[in-house]
Amino acid sequence: MDNGIFFNFQGEIIRLPVNPETIRIKKEGDNKTYQVLKLGEINILGDMKLDEIDFEVLLPGRIYPFVLTKKDFKKPDFYIEKFDKYMKSKEPARLVITGKPMSINQLVSIENVEYEKRAGEEEDIYVKLELKEYREYGLKTFTAAGNNKGKVNQVYVQNVNRPKV
Repeated sequence: MDNGIFFNFQGEIIRLPVNPETIRIKKEGDNKTYQVLKLGEINILGDMKLDEIDFEVLLPGRIYPFVLTKKDFKKPDFYIEKFDKYMKSKEPARLVITGKPMSINQLVSIENVEYEKRAGEEEDIYVKLELKEYREYGLKTFTAAGNNKGKVNQVYVQNVNRPKV
């Protein structure tokens, strides 16, 4: 598969027409530092924070030689409407970045979108996307089925999805 950036939202997959020049991924630990008498500063290692991903990409208004979606070309308005829809839905989208050495396949929320129109590029729009990793969460309920002697024969696990906001 070619290098590319894809969004999968509720089963609909879109590919960005151009790959960004730079993709930034921020991974950060939730560490805490404390001062200890006669020892100095110590670092207590915590869990990982949510990944943050951002990039700026061209949404071309016409087919240039470098456009990756020539067979299924869409104007910038198509992508702008999709990003707005993703944000308003309060549901995560799946981000897939293909290619080596950085492949990504994870749920994300769109935290911020900035659109920019530049002089001399009348049909083109530049978009800056700031994404944050989304971790699925919810309750798990357990039901045990057993015999009359108190022995458990089976355990049923049911995931209760997160509440809709």
